[in-house]
Amino acid sequence: MAELPQKYFVIYHAKSKRNIEKFSDKEEALLRKAELEKKHKRIAFVENGIIYPINEEMEHKKNELWCPYEGSWRKFKTDPIRKVQVCSYCGISDSDYYVRKENNLFGKLK
Repeated sequence: MAELPQKYFVIYHAKSKRNIEKFSDKEEALLRKAELEKKHKRIAFVENGIIYPINEEMEHKKNELWCPYEGSWRKFKTDPIRKVQVCSYCGISDSDYYVRKENNLFGKLK
Protein backbone atom coordinates (compact mmCIF):
# COMPACT_ATOMS: atom_id res chain seq x y z
CA MET A 1 0.00 0.00 0.00
CA ALA A 2 1.43 3.37 -1.01
CA GLU A 3 1.92 6.05 1.60
CA LEU A 4 -0.10 9.21 1.28
CA PRO A 5 1.93 12.38 0.71
CA GLN A 6 2.51 14.30 3.91
CA LYS A 7 1.07 17.81 4.09
CA TYR A 8 1.96 20.66 6.40
CA PHE A 9 -0.08 23.74 7.15
CA VAL A 10 0.86 27.13 8.54
CA ILE A 11 -2.20 28.94 9.86
CA TYR A 12 -2.10 32.59 10.86
CA HIS A 13 -4.46 35.48 11.43
CA ALA A 14 -3.97 38.76 9.58
CA LYS A 15 -6.43 41.64 9.43
CA SER A 16 -9.09 39.58 11.27
CA LYS A 17 -8.88 36.83 8.65
CA ARG A 18 -7.61 33.29 9.05
CA ASN A 19 -5.06 32.34 6.37
CA ILE A 20 -3.92 28.81 5.61
CA GLU A 21 -0.79 28.04 3.62
CA LYS A 22 -0.15 24.45 2.54
CA PHE A 23 3.27 22.87 2.02
CA SER A 24 4.52 19.45 1.00
CA ASP A 25 7.96 20.05 2.56
CA LYS A 26 8.22 20.31 6.34
CA GLU A 27 11.37 22.47 6.32
CA GLU A 28 9.78 24.96 3.93
CA ALA A 29 6.68 25.16 6.16
CA LEU A 30 8.76 25.75 9.28
CA LEU A 31 10.77 28.48 7.54
CA ARG A 32 7.53 30.20 6.52
CA LYS A 33 6.22 29.90 10.09
CA ALA A 34 9.39 31.55 11.44
CA GLU A 35 9.05 34.33 8.86
CA LEU A 36 5.39 34.94 9.79
CA GLU A 37 6.15 34.99 13.52
CA LYS A 38 7.98 38.28 12.99
CA LYS A 39 4.72 39.94 11.83
CA HIS A 40 1.88 38.00 13.45
CA LYS A 41 1.16 36.71 16.94
CA ARG A 42 -1.32 33.94 16.23
CA ILE A 43 0.51 31.25 14.27
CA ALA A 44 -0.13 27.51 14.22
CA PHE A 45 1.85 24.73 12.57
CA VAL A 46 -0.20 21.65 11.75
CA GLU A 47 1.26 18.42 10.45
CA ASN A 48 -1.35 16.40 8.57
CA GLY A 49 -1.87 12.99 10.07
CA ILE A 50 -0.38 13.82 13.47
CA ILE A 51 -2.82 13.77 16.37
CA TYR A 52 -1.42 15.11 19.63
CA PRO A 53 -2.81 13.43 22.76
CA ILE A 54 -4.16 15.69 25.47
CA ASN A 55 -1.55 17.22 27.78
CA GLU A 56 -3.00 17.91 31.22
CA GLU A 57 0.30 19.42 32.39
CA MET A 58 -0.10 22.43 30.10
CA GLU A 59 -1.87 25.35 31.73
CA HIS A 60 -5.31 26.09 30.37
CA LYS A 61 -8.50 27.92 31.19
CA LYS A 62 -11.75 26.20 32.05
CA ASN A 63 -13.44 27.23 28.79
CA GLU A 64 -10.69 25.91 26.48
CA LEU A 65 -10.64 22.62 24.59
CA TRP A 66 -7.63 20.59 23.51
CA CYS A 67 -6.88 20.97 19.78
CA PRO A 68 -5.33 17.62 18.83
CA TYR A 69 -4.08 18.96 15.50
CA GLU A 70 -2.01 21.75 17.07
CA GLY A 71 -1.23 20.06 20.37
CA SER A 72 -2.37 22.94 22.55
CA TRP A 73 -5.34 24.30 24.49
CA ARG A 74 -7.50 26.68 22.45
CA LYS A 75 -10.74 28.59 22.73
CA PHE A 76 -13.43 27.24 20.44
CA LYS A 77 -15.73 29.96 19.16
CA THR A 78 -19.00 29.81 17.26
CA ASP A 79 -18.58 30.04 13.50
CA PRO A 80 -21.40 32.35 12.32
CA ILE A 81 -21.78 30.58 8.98
CA ARG A 82 -21.54 26.92 9.98
CA LYS A 83 -23.14 27.42 13.43
CA VAL A 84 -20.62 25.11 15.13
CA GLN A 85 -17.82 25.65 17.61
CA VAL A 86 -14.42 25.93 15.87
CA CYS A 87 -10.84 26.28 17.07
CA SER A 88 -9.93 29.96 17.10
CA TYR A 89 -6.58 29.16 15.44
CA CYS A 90 -6.91 26.33 12.94
CA GLY A 91 -10.70 26.35 12.46
CA ILE A 92 -11.31 22.65 13.15
CA SER A 93 -14.84 21.95 14.39
CA ASP A 94 -15.67 20.50 17.79
CA SER A 95 -17.63 17.88 15.80
CA ASP A 96 -14.34 16.42 14.51
CA TYR A 97 -13.79 12.87 15.78
CA TYR A 98 -10.38 13.52 17.35
CA VAL A 99 -11.47 16.78 19.01
CA ARG A 100 -14.45 14.96 20.53
CA LYS A 101 -12.32 11.95 21.53
CA GLU A 102 -9.54 13.92 23.23
CA ASN A 103 -11.97 16.21 25.08
CA ASN A 104 -14.46 13.45 26.06
CA LEU A 105 -17.31 15.16 24.20
CA PHE A 106 -19.06 12.00 23.02
CA GLY A 107 -22.61 11.77 24.33
CA LYS A 108 -22.66 15.39 25.50
CA LEU A 109 -25.48 17.59 24.28
CA LYS A 110 -24.55 20.62 22.25
